[in-house]
Amino acid sequence: MNPNEQENTTPRIQEGFYDATCTGVVDFGLSESDGEQVAIQLDIDGNLVTSYLAFAGEALQHSVAKLTACGWTGQRDAAAVGAAIKGHKVRVGIQYRQFQGKTKMEVNIFDQPAGPRKPFKREMSETQVGAFLQRIARGAAPGAAPSGPSNRGYPANWDEPTPTRSGGGFSLNKPAGR
Repeated sequence: MNPNEQENTTPRIQEGFYDATCTGVVDFGLSESDGEQVAIQLDIDGNLVTSYLAFAGEALQHSVAKLTACGWTGQRDAAAVGAAIKGHKVRVGIQYRQFQGKTKMEVNIFDQPAGPRKPFKREMSETQVGAFLQRIARGAAPGAAPSGPSNRGYPANWDEPTPTRSGGGFSLNKPAGR
């Protein structure tokens, strides 16, 4: 079973994103394969739910970030962790999944207070952000050079229809008579 899933023993909460409050109830345990886990109880509008965090392998850094989002600042005993996180607001996602014929609720704590955020390896500078926003406001394609006759070598009206010499209509991007 995914450690972040639980049997639906609380009133059914619709799938979606919610603001939750950490109750301060924290349990520490081991998985069947001896992986360390932490269960954090959360209150969503009077409904108590639990998010399970696994601290083995690749999950370690994500679970530490989630525990930190709950208010943990390095406390080293269970009572201190519970006291530290009590009352902290977090953003959570609720999903339901089928597991061994039972419906399980998955409670995912996001490590950013405003909701899920995936940081970029390379962030834009303020100058790059300004140029990007200006370009998309004009309708230019991402990565395109700023438009204008000096940048592309086209006349200012390059995209306007021009009459053809045959008199049979219009042609885009072709000078008349070609």
